[in-house]
Amino acid sequence: AEEAWDIFSSITDDNHPKGPTSFLRVELCEDLLKTLDTKMMFRRMVEGWEIIRDDIRLKDSIEPTQEMYRLITKAYVNLKDFIGAHQLLDYRSEKTNLAPAPRIVEVVMHGLVMITRNYNSAVKLFESSKKQGVTMGSAIYKLAVKSLEESGQVGKAIDVLREMKDKGLVVDESAHKNKLESL
Repeated sequence: AEEAWDIFSSITDDNHPKGPTSFLRVELCEDLLKTLDTKMMFRRMVEGWEIIRDDIRLKDSIEPTQEMYRLITKAYVNLKDFIGAHQLLDYRSEKTNLAPAPRIVEVVMHGLVMITRNYNSAVKLFESSKKQGVTMGSAIYKLAVKSLEESGQVGKAIDVLREMKDKGLVVDESAHKNKLESL
């Protein structure tokens, strides 16, 4: 894995005579991410992603695959960088027009709410996922309600509770008894 990383680094080095576009292909990048993933080298995975995303010479020649996005999201989550994971999901959606899987949304939202306590990012992820048509279960809705309440958007939290009730999703009635009575 270290050897694969060293090769990738030398190819993307600014001093390489032919530049990275003559050597790098999407398959090579995906294979590198898979290799790094098997060795749990998550920091290197993120570094590789940042090179691919930010290097102007690579931006147009390397179009990440869905597997690459999945692996990079996994790396951010394992590094507990949930803001980075959220930014990646936004970037992916912008570039591919594809919605993330519900489980990925749930994991990233859980990290944003319970670990980083970044409620505004969690609300944005919920709203963008909803807009993209992600099938969301009770867990995602509950995280959205908590985020909305914690960020002072109680009215929107009540709307989400109402939506949950309308969809027949499980609502923790003891935690929201007063709010539910007002519905």
